[in-house]
Amino acid sequence: MGRATDGFDAYDTADTAAEVSAAFRVIRRVASSYMAVAAAVVVATPLVGVAVGWWSGGRVVGGLSPSFAFTAGGLYLVFVVLAVLSTRLVEQVEDRMLGGREFLDDPEDPLDPAGPTP
Repeated sequence: MGRATDGFDAYDTADTAAEVSAAFRVIRRVASSYMAVAAAVVVATPLVGVAVGWWSGGRVVGGLSPSFAFTAGGLYLVFVVLAVLSTRLVEQVEDRMLGGREFLDDPEDPLDPAGPTP
């Protein structure tokens, strides 16, 4: 005898091991790229202070140097922007490379246990 199914068994095998592995490699490459950009920004911050005099010697709001202001607030903004961009890109990669998720909310899906909507 067969076992009772909830209608989603067809989606369990929609992604092969090769597809998941390929998606993982692409996502790992995206993560590595964004990590390299973040590391470059962190390393460039003190280098700019050494190369450009006004970066450390100038004064902006409240008497802070541009270097301190960027380190105190700008780096957080850069990290948030990088996180949002990388998350969006990874979600798009998953949606394009791994299938089946778009059908889970489809009312016309013939594999839906409730059947197609009339």
